[in-house]
Amino acid sequence: MTKKAGLFTWLIITACILSIPITAPARTIHVDDDATGVKNGPSRSGFQSGVQYPSIQAAIDAAVDGDTIILAPGTFRGDGNRDIDFKGKAITLRSIDPNDPDIVAATIIDCNGTDNEPHRGFYFHNGEDAKSILAGVTIMNGYAEDGGGVYCESSSPTLRKCNFTRNSAQGFEDCSGGGMYNYRSSPTLLDCTFRWNSAFAFFHGGGSGGGIHNRDSSPTLTNCTFENNSTAWAGGGMRNSYYSTPMLSNCTFGGNSADDCGGGMDNDYHSNPTLTNCTFSGNSAAHGGGIHNDRVSPMLTNCSFSGNSASYSGGGMENYNDKYNQCSPTLIKCTFANNRANKNGGGISNSRSSPTLTNCTLSGNSAEHGAGMYIYCGGKPILTNCLLIGNTASNVGGGISAIHNSSLKLNNCTFALNSATNGNALACYHRHQEHLPSNVEMTNCVLWDGGDEVWNNDGSEFAISYSDIQGGWQGEGNIDADPCFVDPNSGDYHLRSERGRYWPEHDVWVLDKVTSPCIDAGDPYDDPSAEPLPNGDLVNMGAYGATAYASMSEWALRGDLNHDGIVNMIDFTIFGDYWLQPSLRAREIDGRLVCENNLRALGRALHIYGNDYDDESPTPGQWCDLLLQYEDVTEELFVCPTAEPGRSHYAINPNSMGSSSPPDMVWLFETGPGWNQFGGPELLAPENHQGKGTHILFHDGHVEFVRGERVDELRWERK
Repeated sequence: MTKKAGLFTWLIITACILSIPITAPARTIHVDDDATGVKNGPSRSGFQSGVQYPSIQAAIDAAVDGDTIILAPGTFRGDGNRDIDFKGKAITLRSIDPNDPDIVAATIIDCNGTDNEPHRGFYFHNGEDAKSILAGVTIMNGYAEDGGGVYCESSSPTLRKCNFTRNSAQGFEDCSGGGMYNYRSSPTLLDCTFRWNSAFAFFHGGGSGGGIHNRDSSPTLTNCTFENNSTAWAGGGMRNSYYSTPMLSNCTFGGNSADDCGGGMDNDYHSNPTLTNCTFSGNSAAHGGGIHNDRVSPMLTNCSFSGNSASYSGGGMENYNDKYNQCSPTLIKCTFANNRANKNGGGISNSRSSPTLTNCTLSGNSAEHGAGMYIYCGGKPILTNCLLIGNTASNVGGGISAIHNSSLKLNNCTFALNSATNGNALACYHRHQEHLPSNVEMTNCVLWDGGDEVWNNDGSEFAISYSDIQGGWQGEGNIDADPCFVDPNSGDYHLRSERGRYWPEHDVWVLDKVTSPCIDAGDPYDDPSAEPLPNGDLVNMGAYGATAYASMSEWALRGDLNHDGIVNMIDFTIFGDYWLQPSLRAREIDGRLVCENNLRALGRALHIYGNDYDDESPTPGQWCDLLLQYEDVTEELFVCPTAEPGRSHYAINPNSMGSSSPPDMVWLFETGPGWNQFGGPELLAPENHQGKGTHILFHDGHVEFVRGERVDELRWERK
């Protein structure tokens, strides 16, 4: 090689090396409230090494993506320590130990904002994302027109273990978000606390979102607490407006207040939050002490409302709608206990609204009208498998009041110990002459409140069938007999049975010496497959009928094919029609039981897998193979015996991954033959059970046999 060629080669190699990007290692930067300038070495607060800055903003200005800024315990005040701007940087700003509540309480950003000199803690407005992290600090005394503590605009930072205390949004009008204001943002809040924050405007209605206001935003909140926040208008703890879709899990709202609506939370104008395992207690407002919903359709699962109050309507919740929009909240396994409204709806008040309640309990609530629930002006609630217990109305409708052209559907509900001047369980009446009558449909229900169960003074139409009404009611299948509740004084409204009934206190099944007349007394056209075996092939009346916790009974009379209680030539004719299909019904029932048990077992395996792999679900395209690694999982668990032959007849929903998925979300479901299958409702295979339906495993571990008409109601996605 010539010297010239060697030099040329060396230049090329050098150029290539110089073109390789060099990433500087992430730094740790310290901020000490006692520091007076930039320096290295130990500080008076105990930092032993690293660069130290005299203010938070100075440290952020010097930081680059990946750096961590650590604040010493102390109180940070003045310029550079308020109105703090992350400037779009992917950095972490935290206390020395965000997991120590004492350290968090001692690491204070004191905004010292006033009417004359407004200041907030942080302003995120440069597109910050989840890599911009604020953790383990207390933000207090912020004062701004919007977002007294923090303002997020088109940004989505992560806030973890932060305290928002005594921040305020104040001004002349439309002031929002005392603790935090989010505009077109999707921040993540983990283990944050909002206390004593407020929103107040001097004119035009007075401020909203004492703790947080979300406008056209979709934040995610987990394990957050809202206590004693207040507003002069709406949403003492939180307000969601203009198409906001926040997701809240394990959050607590206590002691918040609003002068007008939504003491705990106000949801307005097409904002549809999703709440799971959230608690509302001791909140107050004129309308909707716990939650106020205005033209929205939120989803609530396993949420509780207790001790909330409204000076007018909706102690626990108020749902309101105008004639042009929709207000249809969905409530699953929610409880409303000991809430109070001075006028209407101690538990829930509905105006032109159509909530759906499933497996919910309304107990001990009080109001003048409709202590458990109040329905007004065209409302159309649907209640299924619900308990209404011990509610007290000083006027009418201990359990429910329905007036002015409202419609109510009740399926498998139990009313007991409710009281009112008229209509212990249910009242339909007109408060003004121009009010129109209402419509009530009731099936498989038990009304046992001491008599005077139903009061109708406005000519409303009642269609009550296959129900147990104390004092009697004309209608097909109705009875008037003691339902034999297990222990009403202790709140156990399961039906006694000699063949077995569920004892929830000990999670066992026990035998009684008597059997309730409400067992196997429900509508013969309703599907009994959800009830445990043995049963009489008919659903039970009451709140636990048509569920896995229904009390059991004797096997059905085998020759009584039309379920009329006798065996005669009619049954023989039916038998002849199925001569070539012997024991078809029995085989189908057995097949359903196998599928149900298979999915339960696979669900347990999925939970074990999540525990083993940091709450992750198996990879969708490998989930069958990954579950087979467990000793208790065999290939037989993947097979539906009534389906076309194949290695597996189940598929996983790829959207339902990890422990953060909502409990009512589809996890596994029946499909055609295959292996490691995944997808959505397009893969459902009702033909596995003669087109009658398909089994679904939900994320909370329970299994249901879902018929075709209910498929559209299933939840396949997180939002």
